[in-house]
Amino acid sequence: MRSDPTPTTPASPRRAGDGGPCESRSRRRLPWGARARSELERPRTVISTLLVQYPWFSPAVLALLVIVGPVAGRWLYGRPRIAWTLCGISLVPIVLLTLVPSSREIAERCTVAWALPTFGRVELMANVILFVPPVLLAAIASRRPFVAFLGGVAGSAAVELVQALLPALGRSCDTNDWLTNSIGAAIGALLAGAAIWAVRRWPSREPESSDEAARA
Repeated sequence: MRSDPTPTTPASPRRAGDGGPCESRSRRRLPWGARARSELERPRTVISTLLVQYPWFSPAVLALLVIVGPVAGRWLYGRPRIAWTLCGISLVPIVLLTLVPSSREIAERCTVAWALPTFGRVELMANVILFVPPVLLAAIASRRPFVAFLGGVAGSAAVELVQALLPALGRSCDTNDWLTNSIGAAIGALLAGAAIWAVRRWPSREPESSDEAARA
């Protein structure tokens, strides 16, 4: 015995403005400014996660800089253009981590506190590391470690001042940041001073020219 066909429900007409899944996805899209801010914040998020999950990472990087810094500084001593170029590159993380606008809300515009960096305070250790390479490279390129150190201290103070005067950045100034940045600048200047002293104490022999080699 044949059963009657199951009646079908007619599809409801699509209302104007109902674009289906594609339109719902487009509605969920963030504005261009918010997307750009999110992309710029991604490196900071990755670095923060790395430092929290691996607290040994910051001390290891600092130890590596202390070991490699004088050696690299001695090699760069006669190559100021390369040193200045690397110095400019090393400033990029500082700008991304301190001056790029953040979407987070700040409770206080400025925090006044004084704490020395330790292995357990990963953010303070990261602030130390951040200023070692640019001051080291600037000191090698200019051959003036003390001037480079003062530049690092002044640069960190300028960053904190900008954060205090521009709350729209979503970043709060902190005296601990300035202190730890200054410690990193001091380490960079000392490493550069050691490299410059080594170059002057044990100057590397320049390769002989072809004419001198022919006379020999």
